[in-house]
Amino acid sequence: MDVMAGIAAASQALKMAREIREVSKDFENADLKSKIVTLVESLSDAKLALIDAKEELQNAKSEAEELRAKLAFKTDSTVRRNGLIYERYEDGKLSYLPFCPKCYEEGKFIKIVQEMNAHHAKCPNCGVAYATRAIRCRENETANSPENPFI
Repeated sequence: MDVMAGIAAASQALKMAREIREVSKDFENADLKSKIVTLVESLSDAKLALIDAKEELQNAKSEAEELRAKLAFKTDSTVRRNGLIYERYEDGKLSYLPFCPKCYEEGKFIKIVQEMNAHHAKCPNCGVAYATRAIRCRENETANSPENPFI
C-alpha cells in the first residue's frame, strides 16, 4: 500500500469510527465509548504519521532528482585537467577557469571568477583565491576568448 492509499484508508477508518461514536451516544456503555475514543485517537495518529511519511518521501524524491541532475552534469559536461574540473561547452571547448575545487567536493558547481587583476581569481561562493596562471585551461589561451578578457 502506498502512502496516499494509507492516508485514504486512515481517513476512511477515522470517519467510520466517528460515526460509531455518534451511534454509541444512545448506549450507556462507558467501556464501548472509551474504546471508540481510543480508536479515533489511534487513527488520527496514524493519519498524521502517514502525512509525515508522504512529506519525507517527496523530499527524498526531490533530493534524488537533484543528485541525478548533478551526476548527469558531472559526467556529461565536465573534464578533468591537471586535477581541476572544467566545464565542457556544447561546441566542445573547455571553460577558461575551472570549478572551485573546494566547492566541487561539497557537490556545488561554482566556477572560479577572474578578478580585475589578470593574475588573480577567486571563488564567489567560498572566497578562496587562486593564481590565474596556475588554474586556467591551457587549451583556451586565445586572446579572442570571450571568457578571457584580461589576457
